[in-house]
Amino acid sequence: MLCALALSGPIVRAAPPPLEQQKVDRFLDRLKLDQVRIRLLQQRLAQLTVRTEQEQLAAEIAAVYARALAAPLADEARARLMAEVNQLLRDFPKAASVSLELQLLEADYQQAEAKVLTWLEQPEDVATEEAAKMLLQSAASRFSAVLSRLDAETSRLTAIDTEMVNSSTRDEIERQIATNQQLSQRAHYFVGWSRYYLAITQLELGQADSELKAARVSFGEILNIPPGESLKEITPETLMLESLWRTRAAIGLAMTEQALGEEARASTMFGWLAHASVPTQLRDQRQFWQLQGMLNAGQTSAAVRFAETLAAEPLERPTQGIVSFWGAAARSGMRLKKNSSADQTKLAEISIARLAKLRQFDLIDQLMAKYPGAKITTTSSLYILLIDGRRQFLAAEKSKLPEDFTRALTTLTQGIEHPEAATDLHAAGQCRYYAGWCEFRLANYEAAGTWLEQSASALADVPTLAAQALWLAAVSFHQLVETDASFATRAQSCLARLERDFPAAEQVAKAKVLRAKLLESPSTAEQVIRDLAAIPPSDAGYGDAQFEITQVHFRRWQSAVAKRESSDKLAAAQQTAAENYLALATTGDATKRLQVSLQWQEVFAAMNPKMSPPQIEQATRQLRDIAAPAVTELPPSSPLVSEFHYRSLLVASAAGRTSEAFGHAQWIDREAAGSAYQLPALTILARDADAQLESATAATRTERLAEATAIYKRLVELLGSSPSVVASNRNAAIASSKLARYYELAGHVEEASRLLTALVDAYPEEKKYLTRLALSHSRARQFALALPIWNRVLSGTKSGTDDWFEAKYHQLEALLATDAPQARKTWDQFRVLYPQVSSDRWKASFETLGAKFPSSAPESKPGT
Repeated sequence: MLCALALSGPIVRAAPPPLEQQKVDRFLDRLKLDQVRIRLLQQRLAQLTVRTEQEQLAAEIAAVYARALAAPLADEARARLMAEVNQLLRDFPKAASVSLELQLLEADYQQAEAKVLTWLEQPEDVATEEAAKMLLQSAASRFSAVLSRLDAETSRLTAIDTEMVNSSTRDEIERQIATNQQLSQRAHYFVGWSRYYLAITQLELGQADSELKAARVSFGEILNIPPGESLKEITPETLMLESLWRTRAAIGLAMTEQALGEEARASTMFGWLAHASVPTQLRDQRQFWQLQGMLNAGQTSAAVRFAETLAAEPLERPTQGIVSFWGAAARSGMRLKKNSSADQTKLAEISIARLAKLRQFDLIDQLMAKYPGAKITTTSSLYILLIDGRRQFLAAEKSKLPEDFTRALTTLTQGIEHPEAATDLHAAGQCRYYAGWCEFRLANYEAAGTWLEQSASALADVPTLAAQALWLAAVSFHQLVETDASFATRAQSCLARLERDFPAAEQVAKAKVLRAKLLESPSTAEQVIRDLAAIPPSDAGYGDAQFEITQVHFRRWQSAVAKRESSDKLAAAQQTAAENYLALATTGDATKRLQVSLQWQEVFAAMNPKMSPPQIEQATRQLRDIAAPAVTELPPSSPLVSEFHYRSLLVASAAGRTSEAFGHAQWIDREAAGSAYQLPALTILARDADAQLESATAATRTERLAEATAIYKRLVELLGSSPSVVASNRNAAIASSKLARYYELAGHVEEASRLLTALVDAYPEEKKYLTRLALSHSRARQFALALPIWNRVLSGTKSGTDDWFEAKYHQLEALLATDAPQARKTWDQFRVLYPQVSSDRWKASFETLGAKFPSSAPESKPGT
């Protein structure tokens, strides 16, 4: 925290307050209860009558106000404090300090920045542009004036011969110089940004160079990079970019170099932001700020080249920074300007296409609504056609007009036929999905069902859409059953896929009801079975008839289970029908043989939830002798093959055949990733990986750790790791915690921190997660992030315990790296309270830490 010190002038000492008031004041200062402290100091001020004493205490109050204003505050609370500060300065002008003045100036800067950002969004708004220029010019001048005063005062203090003064005065001079340097850095930061934004408002007038060069100097002062200095020897480590302020200064310098046309220097500087020491959020946003630097400087062609380069890379995970990048690029390209260009249109098209690939359709809808006049060539891209067709469909959903659905269908059909549809199956699947909806609304049920059924495979990685597609396809085909019974088979096929591939989908319950209806149409299930059973063995269709009998029995059993009706007789009938068919069909269609075999396994497992050894042997024999041979005739991509390995895994686990179960789990994880079977498979692999790592030797430990990490990474990706997921799913929390532990052991601190942050958000009172997250940041030397978490750990830990000393040690370590003056105060207070560290585990660590503080006698305890 920056200390508030007056620049110069004699110090008038007022009579000290009573001892009890001093103790309370020190206590509130230590806890940083600034607003409570202000109220007590104001009460003391009201009791004083001597002007010099009032002015001294007012200066002290002003210093506390400066610290309070530097903390995060709600707008209402900040406005109240600002009003109180202004009243204090009107009553006691001499109470003004540089730190307080800077806090007041920062509020003015925030207003100026808000104006210029509004203007950048609406460049035709001349009134806002002029208001921004005026505010920025005022802010830059006033910050520069503070800088001049600070430099002059620092020069005066530096010139003092410290050998000619006593130690107390020498320490005061050194503290004053250090404080002035900190304040100077802060002022340079705001001068830099004020000058940069002022230059951006003057680009079209050709008057920006002087402001940009001034911004370059100020940002360079913070980072110790003089204008034009070679960047070859500069590294993120030497720049100490773990500090938010220094990282933001580096961003400002890079954007300034970009605006000055120094693209290579700017690119190098933006590259620093990829370093692990950079705060996570700003590291994620590095490409956004690089793009923003180009756009602010009017370098649209450079922005297009940059966007094209990134768009050619593999699809990234849609982090906040990535989405911000493409959103900013799209906004710039879609925003109508007086000098709109082909580059602008190209930027819009690239960005919208990328956002579509990232599935940011809500953002795209917002952009389209905000910039309806944007120039985007409708047929230029599959993604533009998809977005346009989707928007037309959603509009048709509101209007309910057939012509609107037809218009959307035309656009989506163009997308399906676009050359890019052959390579991007997901986008083409989206086009088919919405085309199917359009056909459904137009009552073209066969076309609707066909489009939707085809889309489900392409949309398998978006389970909600794929499940909805299969459900609506089945509903579409069901509409046609009365006129053509063959559509019942297509409907049943869609429902079977829905239940098999997406068992957790909300449509599954409705699917089971529809399946029951299909069994009753056009005749009852019993009649269907009698009709099929009447086909003699000599008939060429006898084998197919026997297969269909097994399917009717299986669906009847499924329907009874779904309705929670008695199913024992139906299960027995299914087992008999399946065994009859499998005895008959020893060769031929492998898909049918495997399907019936697996249905037998499902019903058998449901009838015998706790299988006895003979039953386990029966299930094993059926899998080995009947299912396994059929598997060899099918490709690994067949969903039935995946189910075979899943059923085999269950039986092997029940039999205690661990090695065999492990083999099936490995196959599922390798060949059936994303299926409903991957989770149980990964659970088995994870348990084995834990055991392997636990028993690993020194020579194999690194390899075992990498294997366990990879397995848990897949498990966490499957379960989810967001705060809402880990809060509602304890298994997800356990998996995330274990993966974070393995990342920690492997030294992947950033990945561990990301998982632990989500766990802390989900379980804010869970001390073990808080401690691990704080340790993760400390090990990465991200002390600004670690400090507030260590403070939370301390507040919930019993003092004097090993855990408390651990948290205290790391708190002091973080303070020493981020706020040396405060670290000194905290260390002195700790030494007063704990002159001897009682923890054997932490005693040596505190001795080592103490050596980093200059020796000074600890403050005496009150009353001694």
